[in-house]
Amino acid sequence: MAYLALKFIHVLSALLAFGASLTYGVWALRGAKGPDHEGFALQGLLWIDSYLVNPAFTVAGLSGIALVALGGPGWDLLWVRASLAVFLFTTALSWGVYRPLARLQWGRFSAHGASDPRYQRLSVWAARLGLVFTAANVGLVALMVFQPAGL
Repeated sequence: MAYLALKFIHVLSALLAFGASLTYGVWALRGAKGPDHEGFALQGLLWIDSYLVNPAFTVAGLSGIALVALGGPGWDLLWVRASLAVFLFTTALSWGVYRPLARLQWGRFSAHGASDPRYQRLSVWAARLGLVFTAANVGLVALMVFQPAGL
């Protein structure tokens, strides 16, 4: 029963993290409608990232590790190790690159507005990182669902 409860938490947190992160592009599009929308959209995106996506992603990763430790699929399976590697990579990228970039982006927007060239460059980098995160998350979901035997 404890294993199933942990598995439920793992799946639920993965759904929350992935689903909420998929809204980033929508927030960016809403912000692009005009300068009066940009600040609201950027604040909304930062809030979702800080209070939904990152905590849920952390819970998903830690519960996945716990599932393996409690006798789930073993560490000898390459897809389990690949999942852990993607989790660690995206966690490091999130904390080491995206979060500082988002703080710079917000600071630049607050001080100079949406038309500031540096803010616009930071926004392009944030969008590119968003594509990396989306691809990594799709890969994680594929590994979890298909659990490829060759991996």
